[in-house]
Amino acid sequence: MESQSAKIPGSKGLESAESHFHIGIKHSQDGQIELAIASWQTAIALQPNLVEAHYNLGTALLEQGKTEQAIASFQAALDLDPDYH
Repeated sequence: MESQSAKIPGSKGLESAESHFHIGIKHSQDGQIELAIASWQTAIALQPNLVEAHYNLGTALLEQGKTEQAIASFQAALDLDPDYH
């Protein structure tokens, strides 16, 4: 689920968004999916172009059976980067 890099050069608010992204990964690894979702949603709010956060959010939502929301997150990731995963 973790990406190679969550960095987008020249992006405003990147450090904070990247921190939330990585905190989300830690929560996910610890089985705290609700906290992971909240972290990735915060990362996306701070940095909407963070493709990896959209993808990870979609994966977590899918795990929870929230298919419609997961599809929207996956679509957002693909809209930002059609070649992602």
